[in-house]
Amino acid sequence: MKPKSFLIIPTVLVLFAIALVLDPAGKGLTKAYGQKKPKTVKEWVICREKLEALVDKEEIGTPGFESAVLQICGKRPAAETKINPAPASSKADLPFKIDCSELDAERQAICKSYLATTRDEVYPHLRDITGTSLSSCYDSVYYKIIPGSASASRGAGGLTSRNRITYGQRYSVDLKPPYDVHELLHSISQCNGALDEHVFHGAIMNAVYVRMGRKPAYSKESASENQNRLIKAAETSGGADLHDKCRAILGEQITIAYFDLGEEAIRRLYQTTISPHPVSLPNKRLVDLWGKSSSIKVQALLEALKGEYKHSLNVPACGY
Repeated sequence: MKPKSFLIIPTVLVLFAIALVLDPAGKGLTKAYGQKKPKTVKEWVICREKLEALVDKEEIGTPGFESAVLQICGKRPAAETKINPAPASSKADLPFKIDCSELDAERQAICKSYLATTRDEVYPHLRDITGTSLSSCYDSVYYKIIPGSASASRGAGGLTSRNRITYGQRYSVDLKPPYDVHELLHSISQCNGALDEHVFHGAIMNAVYVRMGRKPAYSKESASENQNRLIKAAETSGGADLHDKCRAILGEQITIAYFDLGEEAIRRLYQTTISPHPVSLPNKRLVDLWGKSSSIKVQALLEALKGEYKHSLNVPACGY
């Protein structure tokens, strides 16, 4: 049984007790007051996780515990801003094909470079971030570019059905610069079973854009403002409208996390939802809004956000 005396033993004794348990040989954390502190977020998280494993859950987050973390692990490092691009030698592991036959001749000319950039530059980055190769699910990726909207009834710019992506001209070959990140991420998530519904799109699109030398597509400020507006609106919403707002609130939180924590954290959070193993079952509100399967993914994501990265949401209307 883990120690119940954590809150009443003087902090300094707890610090050394934890250090001794972690490293009885007298190396590493037993030199807590003089050791070299973690330099990266990942190293810091590992250090904290070792401490969390020694105490009961209710003790995590208390002043005494946080003091122990500060003394042994140091302050949490700032999120890393340097992002290494995918190797230049990375190549697509399956064919990409495109049909632009419905476009006029002038726009058809851009289709070849649109596909090449998506295949040779965007896809390797998405594969690296998500940990998923599309060849594990599909034989090819098929694009079809049409003059109008991808869905007349919904006015969607693009639609994805596994490895078949339909795009309106305005949202694809007319972009500057022209290439696809958005719908290809849907295809990947439909392949690996990760939480989709645009929850990770802001963060992962930002990561890809930065890797490719562009500014992030979404800002932390706009994500925060939009999230605050949505949280307030969710209090008086219901049905499908509430689900849309709760989905967007979670998506904005992941975008904020990208700026606070960096790309590596987003990579880990995304992959957490592929084969989710939450500690607790999702509450009834989560199940009602997301459905049984997706609510488990959301629960795992919320637990990882709070437990590993100290990012938490308090939105009762959404079950967060």
